[in-house]
Amino acid sequence: MDTYRINGSKRFVAIVIAALTAVAFMPFIGGAGQAHAAGVADVWDGTADTSWYNTTGASFTIGSAAELAGFALIVNNKPEVSSAGAVDSTVVQAAKDAYDADIAGTAHIADKDLDPSIPADDFLGKTVTLAADIDLGGVEVSAGVLSEGSWTTPVWSGNEWTPIGSYTSSGSHTTGSGDGVYGRPFKGTFDGGNHRISNLYVKGNNVTGYDNPQDNSHALFGDLGRVGLVKNIIVASGYVRGDRFAGGIVGRGWGHIESCMNYATVETDGSRSGGGIAGVSYKNGDGSPYIKNSANFGTIATGDGAYPGGIVSDNEGVVSNCYNVGKGAHKSKPNYTAGGIVGGGRAKGTVINSWSISGEGYPSRIIGYGETAPPAGCGFAASSDMKGIKFLALFGGAFDKDSDGINDGYPVLVGLGKAFAEAVADEIDDLNNKLKDKDAENSKVGAGKAAAEADKAKLEAEKAKLEAEKAALQKQLDAASQTLFKASAPKLSKVKAGKKQAAATWKKLANAQGYQLVYSTSKSFKGKKTLSVKNAAAVKQTVKGLKGGKKYYFKLRGYAKIGGKTVYSKWSGALSAKIKK
Repeated sequence: MDTYRINGSKRFVAIVIAALTAVAFMPFIGGAGQAHAAGVADVWDGTADTSWYNTTGASFTIGSAAELAGFALIVNNKPEVSSAGAVDSTVVQAAKDAYDADIAGTAHIADKDLDPSIPADDFLGKTVTLAADIDLGGVEVSAGVLSEGSWTTPVWSGNEWTPIGSYTSSGSHTTGSGDGVYGRPFKGTFDGGNHRISNLYVKGNNVTGYDNPQDNSHALFGDLGRVGLVKNIIVASGYVRGDRFAGGIVGRGWGHIESCMNYATVETDGSRSGGGIAGVSYKNGDGSPYIKNSANFGTIATGDGAYPGGIVSDNEGVVSNCYNVGKGAHKSKPNYTAGGIVGGGRAKGTVINSWSISGEGYPSRIIGYGETAPPAGCGFAASSDMKGIKFLALFGGAFDKDSDGINDGYPVLVGLGKAFAEAVADEIDDLNNKLKDKDAENSKVGAGKAAAEADKAKLEAEKAKLEAEKAALQKQLDAASQTLFKASAPKLSKVKAGKKQAAATWKKLANAQGYQLVYSTSKSFKGKKTLSVKNAAAVKQTVKGLKGGKKYYFKLRGYAKIGGKTVYSKWSGALSAKIKK
């Protein structure tokens, strides 16, 4: 096994304490109390294991804290000009020389610590999957306390985590533009598998300036490239502190974050960024980055000119289907208003269907800086409402119901609880049972006496109220189902040309009751013809009567009847075929 000792100055006693703590069954994973199955998470001993990696693989699975640390080591050892899996010693030396010569400047990204003996890869086009719960060995000595304009700093010891992805520029530098390309961002896909990463401790040096890039990005992932994706991650506990770009999941992102939850405390001292999920989400050259289907429960405390955000501080991308239960405030300037979803400064992106907890001590705006009114479709909800089926309905299947009480009743990541449609169906069953009880009570009330009639009228009113609740829930279920179906699209796999005909093949679309296949000799589908396929199980259709020698374009969409309405999915991508004569 290839192992490397990192963070060598950490105290052995703290590691022992962390290990002993993990042995006892811990019924909660974070501030909101998300429980987990009995078992002991692997506790990090400070080493990094890279033996699982090879240069030819496109998919990797890691299951220990040391392997996760090895993953960080491989990404952070990737100079922009080397190939995956190897570091050219000539390149490394040239980078070190350039760093030494340019250290006084403001536009150089440090390559001085690259190690030719360690693998190097940004994982572009590759997937890394986490297969187990991980304990990163941080130890909380005392908790932080946040109030408006006042902050007691937490005290942590134990292993210090080095974020995955580093030294990335947001602007033009010596070799080109930024967009999360220059430097060493993570560019692949990381799937946390809904596993818990606990006791994350990112210390930071709190040194301001671009000449200290190692202190600019603080989170589980430091820098996420514009084609990078991280998903299904639960940072169950921890403390992240840094000068700039600090978050629970990603410090500085140009890419995509989905289905993540953070319970760690995040603290910044610089002019920008303190967010529960990400410090900043920058626009990029490949389309908008996004944060979706994610939630924060951690406290966010910022200093200097930073506006704290429950999900992200500076947002230039799209934030959608997110919610925040964490507190947020500036440590010394009450006028620097916290945002329940977005902090401020660069709050130029879009916020869709995202909600924050309301109440004393919680953010009073959805966007902290410059907001005159919450974005359309966004707002605040009380804790009790957030735990109800109506709040879950707002997200249309983006979260599960906390059916087992693992998250104190708040919605959980998909796969960890009861699916929305099933939860609504159960709620309707409960209402039906209550209605039956009311009918039974009504039947026992005799006629002829005023008191009995009054009791009967009261029961009838209660029954009517339950019927109305049932109808409202059914309407929400239908609306959510429509939204999900409209957002999906079948995949048109291939179109095989024949003599004056063509056979289109597609992958079945979930919940579709039939399909519409359109075809035209125009790429823009001008003058298109439509063929209806009414068989829900169909995955192939032959189109006859086509003109030989002509090139035809094809696409299709699914349809279903939901809530008494015919709903259509998105169109598939188009394929073409030249018809045989």
